[in-house]
Amino acid sequence: ARIIGIRGPKGVGKSTLLRTMVGFQEPLEGSVEVLYGERGGVSVHSLSPTERARLISVVLTEKPDVLVLPEMWQIGFFPRPVEAYADSDGKDTRLLLSELAKKHHVNIIGGSVARLDSATGKIYNTSYVFDREGQEVASYDKVHLFSPGHEDKVFAGGHNPCAFTLEGHRCALAICYDLRFGNFLSQTIKDADLLFLPAAWPKLRQRHWDVLTRARAIEYQAFVIAANGGATAEDKHPLR
Repeated sequence: ARIIGIRGPKGVGKSTLLRTMVGFQEPLEGSVEVLYGERGGVSVHSLSPTERARLISVVLTEKPDVLVLPEMWQIGFFPRPVEAYADSDGKDTRLLLSELAKKHHVNIIGGSVARLDSATGKIYNTSYVFDREGQEVASYDKVHLFSPGHEDKVFAGGHNPCAFTLEGHRCALAICYDLRFGNFLSQTIKDADLLFLPAAWPKLRQRHWDVLTRARAIEYQAFVIAANGGATAEDKHPLR
């Protein structure tokens, strides 16, 4: 399987980039920075429009089986007040990801977004999964909120693990801080072949990330596909 991730610091326009890449939106001005590569990516700055177009075309023409986005890929982790950025019932996100999956015949693990539940007024850190036909096959509300970053003061936690089948493969889904909770992951993964893990894991704890992702793969004998966000060095806790 070929897997491609899109990542970048908050506010750079990852959602706009996706819409532009697939022809849903025409760029009016500004520029695009692309992070692309086999391991960790190659940071590309000051590229000409032609070079940018070529790299974006490479991503699309490689026809990946799965497109994986990181945690909070639309707004970053996380601006205040998050209510101003939350997607009401995930409507806009679900529409975009469904269109993208169907147009390019690609499965999408939609990272996560801030979702406003219109019925309760609560905000959740929610991930959506779409198949190649643009059908939503799963959704997951992050269970373990990152209390050191006060995520639990802003978001409501989910309650249920997430398992689903994608093209005959048994899959599980968790988000970032969930990685540290072995008992929860044992319920989530069970007999899964693949664990998808969108994240916004800080570079400060990069070694923890490396060790834990490898450990979970060994512990549960499953492939762990982790897509982490990225941020600039100016951030207090830059991402990797």
